[in-house]
Amino acid sequence: MVKEATATPVINIDISRFSKILGRYVSIDELVDKIPSIGVDIEEIGENYIKIEYNPNRPDLGTLIGVARAYKGINRDEVGLKTYTVVKGNFRVFVDKSVERVRPYIACAVIKGISMDEDLFQEMISFQEDLHEGIGRKRRKVAIGIHNFDVIEFPLYYRVIKDDDFKFIPLNLDRELTIREILNETETGRKYGYILSHAQGYPMILDKRNRVLSFPPIINSNLTRIGLNTRNLFIDVTGIDLKAVLNTINLLSTYLADCGGKIWDVEIIYPRSRIRAPDLKPKEIAVDKDLVEGLLGIKLSNEEIIDCLRACRLDADILNGKIRVKIPPYRIDIMHPVDIVEEVAIGYGYERMTPEYPKVIQIGSTNEKIAFRSMISRLLVGMGMQEVINYTLTSMELQFTKMGLKAEGFVRVKEPKTHGFEVLRRWLIPELLGTLRRSQKEKFPQRIFEIGEVLFRTKDKIIEEWHLAVAITHSKSGYSDVKAVLDVLFDVLELKGRIKPSEHPSFIKGRIGIITIEDHELGLIGEIHPAVLEAFNLENPVSVFEINLDKLFQIYKKGLSKF
Repeated sequence: MVKEATATPVINIDISRFSKILGRYVSIDELVDKIPSIGVDIEEIGENYIKIEYNPNRPDLGTLIGVARAYKGINRDEVGLKTYTVVKGNFRVFVDKSVERVRPYIACAVIKGISMDEDLFQEMISFQEDLHEGIGRKRRKVAIGIHNFDVIEFPLYYRVIKDDDFKFIPLNLDRELTIREILNETETGRKYGYILSHAQGYPMILDKRNRVLSFPPIINSNLTRIGLNTRNLFIDVTGIDLKAVLNTINLLSTYLADCGGKIWDVEIIYPRSRIRAPDLKPKEIAVDKDLVEGLLGIKLSNEEIIDCLRACRLDADILNGKIRVKIPPYRIDIMHPVDIVEEVAIGYGYERMTPEYPKVIQIGSTNEKIAFRSMISRLLVGMGMQEVINYTLTSMELQFTKMGLKAEGFVRVKEPKTHGFEVLRRWLIPELLGTLRRSQKEKFPQRIFEIGEVLFRTKDKIIEEWHLAVAITHSKSGYSDVKAVLDVLFDVLELKGRIKPSEHPSFIKGRIGIITIEDHELGLIGEIHPAVLEAFNLENPVSVFEINLDKLFQIYKKGLSKF
């Protein structure tokens, strides 16, 4: 199955190069002692290097330059906000309407004056791939192209090509291939072609002379190949989430600027709007001092708080009684005042905080409901099923539009940061279908389940429940597949369930029922409607059921309907 969570990325800190970046010698012992303070873990210690793991939500720590930038701050060698100059460039990219349903967003930057060497070249490519794996979700959400700027003629055009026989020379090859051949014969085509498997055409970036620069998210053209003699770079970032695209271009631009490059922006002209990228102006968040002290449990003056923030390479001042914090464009992980409190803690030093034992000591025990859910999970795993865990935050499109439902009874996020996280999930089945969509290249049959929270709104309150959903897909998947799983579940619990015929827009008519135990309705079981399968780009039939675990637990506990 496709795993949404990526492995924790690791980078190698070469002592010689790191010391050169810092401007002073740093020993292995000093690094081992101090580098965890920036929020990384030491994985391996060698004679002249250490390897560190960094959290994927801190992609700015994915290079030696980024680690050195943070290390200088926490060590008080260089503190405060690092600012970046962006020159207004005369470079334009025209975005055709045809990409809207394929890969709608693009942002670009020009970086000039890079002194490329082998270390920088390898680090840049490694950073690109880490971004693909993390923020890019294996190139589905974001993909990056790095090009030799000097061979490109502007303006550029981002549009869809529908001809499978369209040809260009892919990166590191010396002959033209058709799109079909690229997808079938090249390593990246075979690995990432599934992303475009249901697209109506292929996104391409072309220059003024109609030469291909990039076929995102698959491969660049050999025309713009970079090497150790490349001094000027053109970067394109394409994707399905504008915020992620803009964050990625900011991360790459600031990294390359810290490597000595000079940044020019690029105007992106969409059919109905236009933007300039990268935009590297600091963002601001206001924080109450009471929030800082309340969460950390320590008393700090305004000056101490500001000093802690500057050590984390932020800037801050006092405005209208609040701490106004300026955040650099590469810190895409900072989104909320609580994130600022965490930065204060890092700048202050966790080792300086004195832990306190709770005043009331109690002996804990497993909650009955949690134990029941764990038992259900173990049972399903024992039946050869794989457990998945999706986010509670999701999108209206996934929960309602793709399921053929009217949007009602949902709980909306007040100020969503991303399009895909705008509501709290009302039921689990759409999320399982999303997981199956991302797993199309894996082996069949696929048998998955999820146990998780759902929330919905009634006239006067918000209801929170725990549900179980099961989904099975293969070429002949049907009602009997999931009914067999449900039967085993009820047999183990010694409960007698029945299926009452019903109708539902998300299911095939006549192949949908309500799961009941005596007079208690627990959920739905059936076969997903072909229109829903098409909306999720699923090629095989899917059978599912979803039940209310809270109700099932109460019935089980009371011993209702036992044989």
